[in-house]
Amino acid sequence: YVKLPGSMYRTEAGGSDITFYFHPDFTMTNEGAKLRLQLAGVTDGVGNVLDTAVTQLFTVVNETMAAQRLSSLALAGEQQQDGSVALHWQQYDLGAAQNYLVERSADGDYFETIGSVQPTEAEALEFLDTETFENRIFYRLRIQRTDGTEVYSRVAVIQDAGIALPLSVEVFPNPIENNQVQFTWDSKGSDQVVEVEIRSLIGALIHTETLDAHTRGNGQAIAVSDQLEAGVYLLVVRQGTQSQTIKFVK
Repeated sequence: YVKLPGSMYRTEAGGSDITFYFHPDFTMTNEGAKLRLQLAGVTDGVGNVLDTAVTQLFTVVNETMAAQRLSSLALAGEQQQDGSVALHWQQYDLGAAQNYLVERSADGDYFETIGSVQPTEAEALEFLDTETFENRIFYRLRIQRTDGTEVYSRVAVIQDAGIALPLSVEVFPNPIENNQVQFTWDSKGSDQVVEVEIRSLIGALIHTETLDAHTRGNGQAIAVSDQLEAGVYLLVVRQGTQSQTIKFVK
């Protein structure tokens, strides 16, 4: 669940009744979503806080007249084999939407804009996010209208299916023994080659080689010269846009 912004609703209390009013854009863009209502800190007629709390689950239904109703965005997405996320949605208020800003969040609270999609004559639009993630990730759309107003879509939550894992590297033993840098690397979702470098702390290149993707998970060893001075060095491993740097001691 994602907390609903305060701008999307207001409450009124009268006697024993509490009434909730929702912004029209909320029902239009969140139709079919589950709404969880939690009430706590309710007081009686003399101001005493009651111990009871209320939790109720609703399904959002847009009851706007069909002639006035805006089409639902139906924002959804799927994780691809390489770990990227393919988002797709229906166009919203065709003709009045000027731009679709795609926003992403790691926690469901703070969102950042990662791209934009211009409206077309097609009924559905798509966006590919190539950033990989672990556990789950949140997306929403911010629709900029031609009249200068904006509206947000419902939040789509994508669960990590274990398709892609970030690049990880481990050096063992560390300090190294017998002038050999022994390490393993692992990732999932990419068959790109792996570039390996040994550098000094100031960045001077000492050794470089390339490994095939099928070496993932298998122990690797790089022999270094016994003339190399004792000290701290860097093992740099890169695969595509990912990289890991591990310090080791000779």
